[in-house]
Parts: sequence; C-alpha cells; structure tokens
Amino acid sequence: MSAKDDRLFIYITLDFFDSPKAFPLSPAAKLAFIEMIAWSTRQRTDGRIRKRLAFAKWSPEIIEELLDSDPAAPLLTEEGDNYFVQDYSEFQQENG
Repeated sequence: MSAKDDRLFIYITLDFFDSPKAFPLSPAAKLAFIEMIAWSTRQRTDGRIRKRLAFAKWSPEIIEELLDSDPAAPLLTEEGDNYFVQDYSEFQQENG
C-alpha cells in the first residue's frame, strides 16, 4: 500500500494548449496562466490574484495577453484591485 500524496495539485485539461483561448498565446502567457492557477491553489484564493502581486511576478504585456485571450470569456479578468482566473472554482477541485 502506498502513502497518500499530500501535495496540492492543479487541473489542466489535455486539450488546454489547443483551445481557441490558449493556442494563440505566447509560451510565456501560457506558463503565466498555469502559474496563476498554481499560486491561487497554494494560497487558497479561489482564483483571485491582487494586481500588485501579479505585476511583481508577470509583465504587463503577459497580463494584457491573458486579459485579451477571448472577447466574451478571457482566461483572466479584472475587477478593482484584483485579477481573477476565469472559472477557477469550476475547474479546480478543492485540495486537502
């Protein structure tokens, strides 16, 4: 019998990189999006990333690329002093 793995995990679909939202993005923007999901999971923020923290880690160009990833439902949205990973709670299961 193996021990339970207590690390946190994120969920990315196998077709993520071929999706219409992600396919046209730069490799840096794709990685940033995955990092945002991982950071939010680790910090338990339900997809919320404060803007000041986002700009400390990712360039304005990468953030803008994610905000512009889809006219109707971009991968990243903004509200006030925060960015939000689109549909985070729908796709990321609670860990722990």
